[in-house]
Amino acid sequence: MLEVYSKQSLVHYDKRELGTIRERNHYSNVQIGVDYYPEHWDESMWEKDIKLMKETGVKVVRVAEFAWSRLEPAEGIFDFAWLDRALELFHTYGIRIVIGTPTATVPRWLTGAYPDVLPVFGDGSVFYPGVRGHRCYNSNSLRKYGRRIIEALARRYSSHPAVIGWQTDNEFSMLDCHCESCNLAFRDWVQQKYGTLERLNSELGTVVWSGSYSSWSELTVPYGASPFQNPSLLLDFQRFQWDSVIAFQKSQIDVLRAICPHHFITHNFHSYPQRLDMHGLAEELDVAAFDYYPNPSPKKQATAPYSGALSLDLTRGIKRRGFWIMEQLSGPPGCWFPMWRTPYPGLIRAYAWQAIARGADTVVHFRWRSAAAGAEQFWHGLIDHSNVPGRRFAEFAELCGEVNALAPLLEGTGVMSQTAILYSHEQLAALRIQPQAEGLDYYDNIKQYHRALTKRGISCDVVDWRQPLEGYKLVIVPSLYLHDEEAAQALEAFAEGGGTVILMSRSGVKNMNNVCVMQPLPGLFARAAGITVEEYDPVGVEVHTP
Repeated sequence: MLEVYSKQSLVHYDKRELGTIRERNHYSNVQIGVDYYPEHWDESMWEKDIKLMKETGVKVVRVAEFAWSRLEPAEGIFDFAWLDRALELFHTYGIRIVIGTPTATVPRWLTGAYPDVLPVFGDGSVFYPGVRGHRCYNSNSLRKYGRRIIEALARRYSSHPAVIGWQTDNEFSMLDCHCESCNLAFRDWVQQKYGTLERLNSELGTVVWSGSYSSWSELTVPYGASPFQNPSLLLDFQRFQWDSVIAFQKSQIDVLRAICPHHFITHNFHSYPQRLDMHGLAEELDVAAFDYYPNPSPKKQATAPYSGALSLDLTRGIKRRGFWIMEQLSGPPGCWFPMWRTPYPGLIRAYAWQAIARGADTVVHFRWRSAAAGAEQFWHGLIDHSNVPGRRFAEFAELCGEVNALAPLLEGTGVMSQTAILYSHEQLAALRIQPQAEGLDYYDNIKQYHRALTKRGISCDVVDWRQPLEGYKLVIVPSLYLHDEEAAQALEAFAEGGGTVILMSRSGVKNMNNVCVMQPLPGLFARAAGITVEEYDPVGVEVHTP
């Protein structure tokens, strides 16, 4: 059961609870929006579309996150006139705008002139332009020209009355880039972390298989396809990549904060479990966002009522307050998932309300109209290729009316939970580097416990494992495989304060360098658990619960 409180009743809440309450600002209004790409459509269609959005009850639109080549068709040649005209129409009809920085779709003039922009995979192959995402986070050229287009956009629209915020890039993901820029940056990152080769060799156990480094020049990104590389180095390589994405995003945030101090900044996370450090990425964001695509296929109806509840709770836990859905399923996503069916009657409304009930302030639907060209032609929007609004659009219009009518009652509310599940991208990474048993998956294990709580009507936060635990009564700790004294003391203090801790298997196995600790399991957690493990066996899928 989701508990909703009004602002008037907050006087007795602790600081953790106050942090989850919506503030009065542009990004905390309860509202419905759409993603719209004016560059994809003849300009004669724009006003008709925007007028219909207004009549339907759309309050906010995201634009331009894939439009770099239209905004800068050649190096240093900018064309904002088309976007000016589109934004003026949105303003005329009272619709607010979030602009996406376009660095996820690097134009061909840039990749042709500056090939260091393109990521290189571990086998040496290049991530050439195709769909999107072909950009190395450590590319100096990408940083330079990405900053330039963002500065130009920010200066042009910093005082535009329709623009309220920015989305950085689009759907960050781990690229595992092995280019020379990343190689040199990784070497510098490791040197900054360990200081000396002696410490590096000692803490990573490189003596095994004669892997010791005698010179910094010998240290490289983990080339090759061998699965049996040093797990400590592999984890550090992932940590380096997490920091690279954070630094890349920060270079954009710094520009936007300086030029547009009154606008909010977000990013749209997607497809959990992500290998990203989402909490690190979100630290400088004003609000987290998620792209929500539940599977509407009839064969999945047995799980459809639960579906993405964990994803929504995890997104709320990223900033521990309300969030946005920046892309919401509006039709069958046939280009990527050809077996997925169209949302059946009631599903578009149901999933939007599910998101709002779990803390979403704004639900932006992807997309206004199905694309007529390009790779996403069959990732359907609210209006099909016929360009005739149909059954799904009518349901969307009904949703807009409901949300707009109830929004004043929802203002100042937030989701409160007394139970938390601790989530760690570092545990996810370490357990994927060295799986512990067949069928034992870190995220699936979290899902089992979250599903059990949800079925019993227990509201649950999914929060970073290093976050303070004040205000919770029950904390579930899935496989804290990597651990240190800080983590052990935090759980001990929580339990000593009256909280209940449920500690899962494969906890306390390794230190934070991904090296096994030489003490009985569950390592430092044994003090709080009051037990030690004499022997373990990876039974995995051989054991079936009736």
